[in-house]
Amino acid sequence: MKPQATMMNHQNAAPLLNAGRSSDKSSSTHRNRNTRRTSRKGPESATRRGRNRIPEVAREYVLRELAAFQDDELSADFHGRFCYISHRGSPLCRLGYKGGDGSGDWDFAIYRYSREAYGPNEIFMPSYDTVHECVSVAMHAYSLIG
Repeated sequence: MKPQATMMNHQNAAPLLNAGRSSDKSSSTHRNRNTRRTSRKGPESATRRGRNRIPEVAREYVLRELAAFQDDELSADFHGRFCYISHRGSPLCRLGYKGGDGSGDWDFAIYRYSREAYGPNEIFMPSYDTVHECVSVAMHAYSLIG
């Protein structure tokens, strides 16, 4: 026998939704529908977002590291705290800025064509390393260097 879906209107659902709640309107579990939730971010969120942006000195460092590969087909796009590395316009990896002048470790995620997404926790791939090592790992993974 095939299970049947039943429709439940909001009047039938009210006892189920309110099960276990106090009927006292002043109780802390009751919320007035007209009250608006306030943003938890507040005015400091703009400064928080600004801190995650990759500074110019780190961007220049990444571009110097890419030039060291002597491959004109490598490119970098910067968005927020991420640097997206491509080869001939095809994505290779994503680097996540962790602070400083860029010469330290960056978060690493290789691009997975099977999922069309970046995979930060792939087996046999580092989760972080220097720019040169991260790009080298991605290029080896896609047989772009020997």
